[in-house]
Amino acid sequence: MRMKRKSEKGKVKREKSQDTRFIQGLIFICLLGILVLAFLWDVRVKQVAQRDTQRKADLMTVQEKIEEYYEQNKKFPQEFDFPKDPHKQLYYSYRVSKDGTKYELFARLENSKDTDVTGTDTDCGARCNFVITNK
Repeated sequence: MRMKRKSEKGKVKREKSQDTRFIQGLIFICLLGILVLAFLWDVRVKQVAQRDTQRKADLMTVQEKIEEYYEQNKKFPQEFDFPKDPHKQLYYSYRVSKDGTKYELFARLENSKDTDVTGTDTDCGARCNFVITNK
């Protein structure tokens, strides 16, 4: 703290007051920065959760369509057109057994701590970690 000794008490108090205000201003700016970072982190976490929820819903819809196809044809389709993944660099994947009686749907969930995350070696633009199999 910078403090000059002056003969007049009023000037010394004024300098102390200015130094105190400067420190209070720095503390305020730091706290404001922390709040902004916390807000941005919360927004990102919510966006990730929203995209993962969308992925699960997309695959459930695809699963319903594949099951309908099976009821009509007594086998699962060898190929299937998927909706686009909410994240531009990721995509869904589909694998069916050679005899057409079993299938797996794959996606990459961004939240690796999601309770539905599983291990798999299938590629979805990154390693897939969410699988749905036939009923």
